[in-house]
Amino acid sequence: MATGITTPTTTVRAEDSRRSRQVWLVLVLCNMLFFALCVAGAISIYNFLSTITVPQTASFEPRHGTQLAVLRKGSRVPELATGRTDLHEGDTALSGQDSEGFIQLFGGTSTIQTYFSTTLRIDSLRVTRFFQNVKQARLHLDTGTVVWATGGLGDYASAEYIIASDEAEITIPGDSKVRVRVEKDEANRKTTYAIVDYGSAVMLSRGRRIELNPQTMAWVGPDGQPQGPMQAEEELIRNGTFNEPPTSGAEMKDNGGLDTAAWLPVRDPSSDVVFKLSTINVVSETLPGLGSIDAAVICLRDENCPGAEPAGGGNAGDRSDSDDGRYGRVGIRQDINQPVEFFNSIELKVAVKVVRQSLPAGGPQGNLFPLTIRVVYSDTEGNVHEWKHSFYYLAAERSLPNATRVSPGSWLPEQQFTIKSAEVGRDVAVINSIEIYGYGQQFQSWVTGVSMVAR
Repeated sequence: MATGITTPTTTVRAEDSRRSRQVWLVLVLCNMLFFALCVAGAISIYNFLSTITVPQTASFEPRHGTQLAVLRKGSRVPELATGRTDLHEGDTALSGQDSEGFIQLFGGTSTIQTYFSTTLRIDSLRVTRFFQNVKQARLHLDTGTVVWATGGLGDYASAEYIIASDEAEITIPGDSKVRVRVEKDEANRKTTYAIVDYGSAVMLSRGRRIELNPQTMAWVGPDGQPQGPMQAEEELIRNGTFNEPPTSGAEMKDNGGLDTAAWLPVRDPSSDVVFKLSTINVVSETLPGLGSIDAAVICLRDENCPGAEPAGGGNAGDRSDSDDGRYGRVGIRQDINQPVEFFNSIELKVAVKVVRQSLPAGGPQGNLFPLTIRVVYSDTEGNVHEWKHSFYYLAAERSLPNATRVSPGSWLPEQQFTIKSAEVGRDVAVINSIEIYGYGQQFQSWVTGVSMVAR
């Protein structure tokens, strides 16, 4: 009987084959591991080089005014900026109440205009010089107004521009121009506005993302959710309907104010007679179809002037031996102090009523009117100008320039005037204030619905 016999030679060959396969498997695995380590190392080096950033230096120089300064990182004492000076990360550029500054980033390819009463800190200003070649800038606006023109990429592959406030973060791409304003009220509560001139921007605030296109804006206040996008326009007048309560001691009746926000009384010349015989009050009136409105009433030597007792005591009907019939200017005033050179148009609207006028309008010097609206503004060179329009019903002449004749005792429908536009060609860079007053010996005038919208 035959039996199977396994020879030693066959066994050795099988064992060698198995070992050979194991060796090749180890070699393949080692090569794969080596290749993976090489790839991982290359990625790590790439990421490392891509995240290496180089701090940059910006330049800050005056454009208008003398109240510009730089607060260096870690310092408490600002340095006066009389000429071009460098800004580094952590430095703060300060523009005073009458001053404007100009900041250049990345060699001037990105620029920032700072307007008066502005505090702007450079948190980060860097570039990467290897694979990604990125420009990065992050700023913090505490208060004031800035206009950031980000410019093109130049030699860089991409750019990251961010300007933040206490309430929001605005991301701006390249080739965009965006205005950001942080407004602070009497209680130091802040509201942030972002307005796109061209290009785009994104506002992030309280979990909401708002995408902005040209001529749109968004804003967020100290309370509530951010609002927008909406048409890019701003109301420059506060409390134009006279229905907001006072926000400071000077606005309170006991201190000579009108008991309403933003407006203060004007009496010029400052004489006891004019003061005692003038009345400036906010009163309510019911109009057909409109309901109740609040209006400012301005009177001089008018016994029938409505409203409460005039500030300073006395009565509008009082007479004294010293009342020689001199002329007086009586009215209200609001300080605005807003930069407007970046707006294309500014429209003023107002509703008026003239009840009493004792002298023909105009007069020898052309300034006798029971009601005049005066807007004081500065041009781009800092020169101060005024825009005026008056209202009357008595006149020696048939018509007067820059004035509107009204029916006595009747509300004139809302009037609209152009303060700035491409057609007007008036150089308006800053709206300083608005005054509404009467000038003469005796008058009674009403005004409400005061609005100045900038677009």
